[in-house]
Amino acid sequence: MFHTGGKRILDELVRCLSLEPDMVSRSRDCLAETGNTSSVAVIDVLKRTFDSARCGDASLLAAFGPGFTSEMSIGVWH
Repeated sequence: MFHTGGKRILDELVRCLSLEPDMVSRSRDCLAETGNTSSVAVIDVLKRTFDSARCGDASLLAAFGPGFTSEMSIGVWH
């Protein structure tokens, strides 16, 4: 679950973290439907994940801010 900082940020996360492109699909959907709404986008992506996550799924929640600011949390769905 990534903050929707923009297409380039999502593309670079996929590339740099060797992610499967579908791992950022909820973030891309949020970006396409609402644009970059700053940090509140994380809540939208989290809600989208709540709708489809299964028990035992692991998730990384990450947000990015101005300059080089980042916050991350790792969790498992129960």
